[in-house]
Amino acid sequence: MPPIESHIVARAADAAAAAGQDWNRLLDEASEVAVFGSTAAAMDGPFSDVDLLVTGPLQPRKTRSMDLVVRPASDLWTPGWLGSELAGHIAAYGVWLKGTPLWTREAKLQEFALDRKLARIQRLLAAAQRHWRRLDPEFRQRSLTTIRRELQRASLLERSIAIPPTPELDRQATSEPTPKLSEWIRELQVANVRDNDTSVLAHLAEEVPRPSTAYQPR
Repeated sequence: MPPIESHIVARAADAAAAAGQDWNRLLDEASEVAVFGSTAAAMDGPFSDVDLLVTGPLQPRKTRSMDLVVRPASDLWTPGWLGSELAGHIAAYGVWLKGTPLWTREAKLQEFALDRKLARIQRLLAAAQRHWRRLDPEFRQRSLTTIRRELQRASLLERSIAIPPTPELDRQATSEPTPKLSEWIRELQVANVRDNDTSVLAHLAEEVPRPSTAYQPR
């Protein structure tokens, strides 16, 4: 096994154990096991969780050490999965520890993935405006970082580009984002400086496109 895959297996097994999951049983019961996110891209840090896609009779589970995403095998071939942001990311960056990922050949980002992202951004901006004055500086920074990352993801989805792991998004934020994205990031930086002024967030909410009328947020 190549060194990078050995690292991934070790990290996944450790994360499963920390989450109270029997790693060997998980591998036995699953027909497919894929690691995605920062661990799969070898960009994980000591406090990163491990993201796993599992196909089989298991229960989803999310802890500080592991995010276990479970999908029935039949779901992997549905348009709702194949056109989703997560499927696009896993198809591009996932590392399979078990099974053959035939479905990844059909994964192609669809418009509903962008609509979902735009709806989430609008919810985040609205929540930030409502609670801004009650948030301490650390939570304000967290909120703005989340919004900035989601804006980056929306920009990529608009161009049908698979979303990279979060550490790569953070690296790209200061490299060469699109002109409009650069402007939005600058506005978020301004919002972080203006402690009690939510006008920047309100303006950004008007600037960011809204989901299409055909999309109904769930």
